[in-house]
Order: sequence, then structure tokens, then C-alpha cells
Amino acid sequence: MKVGDFELCDSSLEMSDTLALATLSPWIDVGNVGTIGLRKLEEHVSAVEFAKISRPGKFTNFTEIRPSMRIIEGRRVLNIPNSVVRYARDPATGRDCIFLHLREPQSMAEDFTDSVIE
Repeated sequence: MKVGDFELCDSSLEMSDTLALATLSPWIDVGNVGTIGLRKLEEHVSAVEFAKISRPGKFTNFTEIRPSMRIIEGRRVLNIPNSVVRYARDPATGRDCIFLHLREPQSMAEDFTDSVIE
């Protein structure tokens, strides 16, 4: 299921009293402080990937931010820079949490912002 430009992994998930935490790379993620903080919180509540931009090239200039290729356990793995959303329910409070790891758009910023809000 698509919501804006995001492709959702689980469209049946219903959230209430949701807390959203976000970081925007690389602009306000100096020294990866935001990313590190979000990842620590995600580990604490066992967050799982919930959504990502279906066509990241719409917002990213891949001549500036390059995809990378790695060999992991003998398999070639392509990493394409993308905005990712993870989800968890905080066991302590029962609140739904979404963690937004957003890539700063290099084009079509208004469409990107509308997709994040939607």
C-alpha cells in the first residue's frame, strides 16, 4: 500500500496516540547524532521497518549521494540511499512510536514534505 511516496510494508497496522521522532540527514544530523539516538531508541523498543520511499530517485540526486555495493556473506548487496520509517509499540507506555530516518530531498521538496506529513 502506498501513502504519498512511501510504500508501507504493513497496511493493516492501526496506530493511536502515536509519537513520531525524526532525523533529517545530512542537514541536521551532524556527526550522525540524530541517527545514533534514533537507533538506540529503536533497539530499546524493538522497532521494525514499516515504510520507505518507493522511488528514492525522485528526491535524491544519485550523482551526489551514491548508492553503494558490498559483499556480505558472499552475496552482493546494493544499498540505495532512502528515507525509512520504523515502527514499534513502547512496552512501558503502550504508545505507538514511529521513527523517521529522512534523507534531505535534493529535488521536489514540497512533494517530499507532503508525503512525510501524509
